[in-house]
Amino acid sequence: MNARFKVYVHGSPVMITLQPHKPIAHMEGGPTDEGYEWHRTVYEFDGDYVTATHQYESQCCDGRFSSNNEMRCPVGLLKASKRRSPMWEGVRSGQRDYNAEAAGY
Repeated sequence: MNARFKVYVHGSPVMITLQPHKPIAHMEGGPTDEGYEWHRTVYEFDGDYVTATHQYESQCCDGRFSSNNEMRCPVGLLKASKRRSPMWEGVRSGQRDYNAEAAGY
């Protein structure tokens, strides 16, 4: 059994089909005029849940920053949705501001 759902990339809908235990990743970003910025999303399906892990990393004149967010949706809710867009629930998230940490905040 596969999981099929809709996500938005650059504002456009994209249908994703996941096979169990075969993750799909999407990454974008690169150099900016002050450093770099990238976003990475990994979608995984374990047979029961679809998990989306989002990672963000950047560096600019204010320093280095990173964040992550993991969400999941039971496959049963995914199948029941007429919109075919996951009803995500938060699992965990975090962020780091490396300059703030260095300053003791």
